[in-house]
Amino acid sequence: MDNLQLAQIERLFYGSDEDEFVTLPREAPYCVVPPPTNESPILYCTKASFVLSCLDQLGISPFAEIGLVGRYGLPQPSDADWLGQMLEHRAVGFLGDLDAVDLLIFAWLGRQFPTARITYLGLGDDLLSAAGIALAESSNLDQVASPEEQQQQSFVRTLLPELGSLIGQASDQKMKSGRKLELPAVFCQQVPDPEGFARFVGTWHARLR
Repeated sequence: MDNLQLAQIERLFYGSDEDEFVTLPREAPYCVVPPPTNESPILYCTKASFVLSCLDQLGISPFAEIGLVGRYGLPQPSDADWLGQMLEHRAVGFLGDLDAVDLLIFAWLGRQFPTARITYLGLGDDLLSAAGIALAESSNLDQVASPEEQQQQSFVRTLLPELGSLIGQASDQKMKSGRKLELPAVFCQQVPDPEGFARFVGTWHARLR
């Protein structure tokens, strides 16, 4: 079943002409912060360079204890071997947009690297709450998901039946209403509670052990 689902995800990304469901060319670089030890957790982030820059602006760095790897879009098939060497048999935290695209990448990672212990860190209610951001019914942070993203929601929920508990009730309702939330929309804003957000980031190492 996992192989079939992997193939379905890959067909969606590798054969898509849409702007959202993409995979970058082989030569597009990954952002990598090497883990400090062979046992250290790794953060996988779909917008890694952006998040690194924003964490730096906020004076937050969890990278004394964890590593980081990531790139926009679904990894190329030829990337799977070296990514597996980093992620397999290791605790991995996933940080991506609250949308069908990144949730499918999260699902792909779990099926491609079954021995990796992958934990969903966001976007979701926990991260937003820690940063002091209320995901109100009407928010200037979220936007309308594309028609294809909305169409793929049922596929996301098939692959991730625990989605509501992963992302939280408010985030789940936001997705069901055809909306999405991207990392830049959160991190570009003035984080209302930077100390709370720093404490949340500080829990990543413990959560990923």
